[in-house]
Amino acid sequence: MCNGSVTMHSLFFNTSGGAEFLDTCSVVTISPLLKELILYTTRSVDTLEADASERLISVILDQVSHLPAEPLFLPVASDSRLKPIIDGLLDDPSDTQSLDTWAEEVGSCSRTLSRLFITQTGLSFGRWRERARVIAALKGLSEGRSVTEIAYELGYRSQSAFINMFKRTTGRTPGKFFTS
Repeated sequence: MCNGSVTMHSLFFNTSGGAEFLDTCSVVTISPLLKELILYTTRSVDTLEADASERLISVILDQVSHLPAEPLFLPVASDSRLKPIIDGLLDDPSDTQSLDTWAEEVGSCSRTLSRLFITQTGLSFGRWRERARVIAALKGLSEGRSVTEIAYELGYRSQSAFINMFKRTTGRTPGKFFTS
């Protein structure tokens, strides 16, 4: 799912050559250097000589293999009991219903749902909801909305509680997320 305007450039790597990458789908932060290398490569791939292309790809592979993974990937589940919960929280990230309440709504028990969240998403219910809130917050921040407005909109009782959760999840405060 993607909200807003996006420009995408894709590079495909053959991992049989010994390059090491993250083994799960992840969001990564790229450096300004890597960004420019990717843009240059996607624009010039047909005009580069073989030697130049190999050197450029070597630098890109070196940069890509050291990318820090960001905890912003939000896995979804295929289980029919989790689907209404995930859809509900994506529609309203401020929803504070407990897993017990959700269990009643979907006709299951909270222990089963708790196990399903972990096996299908790799995250506990609480961590999954926290990430959904961070992703919703990032959308608001990218639109220039205030941290206070976003915090209360997402159901936090204080701006500081929201900032603490955001920093614990992303490693940066909301105010510095897009500047670092």
